[in-house]
Amino acid sequence: MMTYRRNKGFSLVEVLVAAGLLATATVTICALGAKSLSALRIHQEYEKAWDMLDRQMVLLDQIGIQALISNPNLSGVINDQHSAMQWRWQAVLEPLEIEQLYSLTMTLEWVSENRVRRIQCDTRLRAVTETTSTTTSTTTGAGTGTSTGTGTTGSTGTTGSTGTSTGGTRTTR
Repeated sequence: MMTYRRNKGFSLVEVLVAAGLLATATVTICALGAKSLSALRIHQEYEKAWDMLDRQMVLLDQIGIQALISNPNLSGVINDQHSAMQWRWQAVLEPLEIEQLYSLTMTLEWVSENRVRRIQCDTRLRAVTETTSTTTSTTTGAGTGTSTGTGTTGSTGTTGSTGTSTGGTRTTR
């Protein structure tokens, strides 16, 4: 009669192959996780840079195009208190062939991971000369009245004004 020998486990070669496969899979997953975290941080930097560039454009819009025409090359540095980063911005205004139309190029640069990163935005601005207008309005109803006013329109920049009317009042943003 023959006796059969039963295997009661794995051989050393099988254990080493399984451990090697598990180690390779673990290292690959950790490397992909680290790479994706790095990409996420860079994406957050670009998102923050576009936000800062937008804020600078709003500030330039508030000072008016006439101030930009007198000084067409502006630049500055924004210090980030949270990450100790420096963001350098530059605004260049150039006249176009069409009268009272200008090209504004905004650039924002910063250093990240020993690389200079840069974003740039180009837009068009229209200069409007100052005019004086007189407004007369007459209201009829329970009482009558007339009001006359004089106003000055200044420069317009990158955005127009939009208004919403609620409850008889007008809000201009």
